[in-house]
Order: sequence, then structure tokens, then C-alpha cells
Amino acid sequence: MDQVDLPHTGVITPPVLDAAQEAQALGLLVLADSRRGLDHFPHLVFKMNAAELARMTASDWSVEDSITNLANRNGRPVFVTLAERGMLGAEPGRPPEHVPAHPVRSPIDIVGAGDSVTANLAAALAASATPREAMQIAMAAASLVIHQLGTTGTATTAQIANLLPLREGEAPPEPSPGGRGSARAARLATGPIDGPTPSGPDRPSPRPLA
Repeated sequence: MDQVDLPHTGVITPPVLDAAQEAQALGLLVLADSRRGLDHFPHLVFKMNAAELARMTASDWSVEDSITNLANRNGRPVFVTLAERGMLGAEPGRPPEHVPAHPVRSPIDIVGAGDSVTANLAAALAASATPREAMQIAMAAASLVIHQLGTTGTATTAQIANLLPLREGEAPPEPSPGGRGSARAARLATGPIDGPTPSGPDRPSPRPLA
């Protein structure tokens, strides 16, 4: 994550970008997110907002067309946050998928929301979640964070699990003796999102996060 406005004044320098590209070439997951935009980054997995996407693509394109074009051009997945409309993700050669944001239940504070999306998106993808699963986890985490006022909010694995959609045939989570938790939360913490993950081009084996 690049959190500075002036080029080469933070930790993301040209040698770091070169190393990130080399890591990706070795099969590692590298997710890039920059306050200044990602047009100067190598072709990594990108996470950005709609305004940053517009600056990288044709201004008269829709968000769907823009994210599809960028994913195909880079040969890597692209994820775009859409504020209250949720999140859009696209893989090369596939149509984009949309995951809605959770309803706002009370006053909110957006401090930390973007960081929580990036962190949970990266962790889920590294654990072999599908892009849709990763976006669902990221949106759940963001919802938990923005409802914590006056502080940089946090979201536990159990809290996130309780907001995730149930799989077909799965029972709702039961509170643990401590008041939170579920079997799904345990799976999130210890293994792939939906159990054993088959190998193959669509569902790769778990990869470490660079």
C-alpha cells in the first residue's frame, strides 16, 4: 500500500515495485493499492476506487467496461470499491462481479474502511478464496469498521463470519460461549473459505502473500 502523495517519498519505491513484480512472477500474490493511483505500478493485482479507475481508462466508459478492460490488459484481477454501492471485481477474460455493501445501520465513521478492505481482500485471496468470496469478506469487514465511531475500527474473524452469506445447506452460525464465533469463523481462520480447494486453473492451491 502506497500512502503518500509525493512520488518516492514512502516505502513504495522503484526497487520495491521491481521486487513485487519479481515476486508475482514466482507465483506469489501481490495486491497493490496506492493513494496516488496505480498507473505507474507493474501489472499486479489491483485494488482501487472508481475515481482512480477512471483516471486509468477511457473517461466515457462505464465502470464495468473500464474494469474489464483493465483486467484484460494487465492479465490480472482488478477490484474497485464503489462506496455505498459495494465492490466490483474482474478477472481476465471474465465478466465483472458485483458484491453489494452491507446496509448502514447507524451513524458511521469511514476511517480505516479502505485499509480493512485491502487487508481482508489480500488475506482471503491468499487463502484461495474466489474473487467473489474475497469481496464478500472485504465488504463484511468494512461494514464492521465503519460502524465503530471515533476510532480506527477493527473486525474479528468471528464478526466477519457472522455477516457472510450462508452456503447452500449451511445452518446459521451459533454464538460461542463468549458470545461470538461459529464453525464458519473457524474455517476462515484455519483454511480455505469453502473447505478443500480443488487444484486447477480456476482454483489454485493456497499461495503465500507477498
